Amino acid sequence: WIPAGLKRARIRRQDLPALLVQRVARLRGESSDLTSFLYHLTGTPDFVGYIKNVAGGSTVPHISQTQISNYVTSVPPPAPLANIVAVLDAIDELIENTRRRVELLEEMARAIYREWFVHFRFPGHEDATLVESELGPIPEGWEATSLGAIATLKRETVAPTEIPWGSPLVGLEHIPRGQITLDDWGLAEAVGSRKNRFGTGDVLFGKIRPYFHKVVVAPMDGTCSGDALVLEPSEAHRGLAVMTLASSELVALATQTANGTKMPRADWKVMNGFPVMLPPANLAGEFTGLIDNTLGAATSLMFEARELAEIRDLLLPKLVTGQIDVSDLDLDAAVEGASG
Repeated sequence: WIPAGLKRARIRRQDLPALLVQRVARLRGESSDLTSFLYHLTGTPDFVGYIKNVAGGSTVPHISQTQISNYVTSVPPPAPLANIVAVLDAIDELIENTRRRVELLEEMARAIYREWFVHFRFPGHEDATLVESELGPIPEGWEATSLGAIATLKRETVAPTEIPWGSPLVGLEHIPRGQITLDDWGLAEAVGSRKNRFGTGDVLFGKIRPYFHKVVVAPMDGTCSGDALVLEPSEAHRGLAVMTLASSELVALATQTANGTKMPRADWKVMNGFPVMLPPANLAGEFTGLIDNTLGAATSLMFEARELAEIRDLLLPKLVTGQIDVSDLDLDAAVEGASG
């Protein structure tokens, strides 16, 4: 158990061979359906509540395999069991497919960025002339400058009493590694310290141990911990700012110049000097449009995946306890039952 919640995962055939560390318990049913049932059962509120109650240790809460085994539940007969796991597995597959589409869209955005700003293969590049600059040869009409010219560090903090109850609250544990789309966050409840405010479209850059490459675009307004830099892209070069902030090259610079040894922290005063090349306004606008459309589609898919996960979480306790009859595998009816 960790502060971010109970962590569990499936081992797929393509994951094998695989090894487990000591702090991970393996659960395996007597059949594949039972194994799937165990996976879904461990995600129910009742099981999570049980684990939180029996967890030992004050500094690092932990549980034993015996405590997991002592959890009491009922298992449906084989036929209903097969139907239950089929419905839940189908929803999980939909969620996973949606997340894979997000990954593809982000890779498209990175590929466009590399084509335009690394290889200089932008629209009309055939007629472009390269001229010398302080950054080396760049297309004529482009400007050599630094990241600070197109992104600004926001320092707006908000007191706990001013944070709306239930509003989005992002911690480093919510920011995925190497992904531009933020797909997880908490809710502000009984906040005990000041937080940084961010707006939709701002970039959150995890400054603690920057080599973890935690850089995302905020899909909504909210607050975050001081462990993340809140960076506002300029409107004229928003696409370039976002992709530069999310680039592995900037993360490498932030890592190399971080302050501290045990908990190195990225320094914006150094990062804002990262060299960038600004295209003319028409190209900048076209690039921003491409990035906005691509990452916007990824964000829409992310919200779809979250909605599917919410449906699954509503269905989960009712399915594993037999409150919903899934003998005909009517997923639409199951969804209606979950919301009713």
